[in-house]
Amino acid sequence: MSGTLRLAVVPGDGMGPEDVREALRVLSALGVDFVIFRELLSDVGAALQGGLGMAPSGNVHPGRTSVFEPVHGSAPALAGTGAANPFGAIRSLGMLLGHVGRADLEQRIEGAVAACLAAGETTRDLGGALSTEEAGRAAAARLLS
Repeated sequence: MSGTLRLAVVPGDGMGPEDVREALRVLSALGVDFVIFRELLSDVGAALQGGLGMAPSGNVHPGRTSVFEPVHGSAPALAGTGAANPFGAIRSLGMLLGHVGRADLEQRIEGAVAACLAAGETTRDLGGALSTEEAGRAAAARLLS
C-alpha cells in the first residue's frame, strides 16, 4: 500500500453532520493530523462565503480565554498594499461580541457588512474598488448610522 490517501467529495443532496462525524472518525483512525484538516475545512468554508477575506473565526475554549481573528490571519503578504479585505476582521469582532453575550452588536456588525456587500462597497477580491481602509470606513459608517 502506498503512503498516499485519496479522498473524494461526491456532490449530492448535501453532507450532514453525521457524515462529517464519520469522516472525522475515519480520518482519525488513519492518523490524519487534525490541525491541518481543520485549516483545510476553515479555508473551504471561507471560499463558500466569498473568500478568505470574508471569513471570521473563533478558537473558543469554554471557561477559558478564546481568540477571534479572520481566517486569513494578518495577511502579511498584503500588508501596506491596501488590498486586504477587512470584513473578516470586522466579522471576527462580531463573533467575539456574540460570544460575550452581545448578540445584538454581533447582528449590527453583520448587517453593516451585508449592507456594504449589497452596495458594492468592497475590496477588489470581491469585485469592488475600495482599499482596505475605505472598506473598513464604509462598514464603520453603516454600523454607526
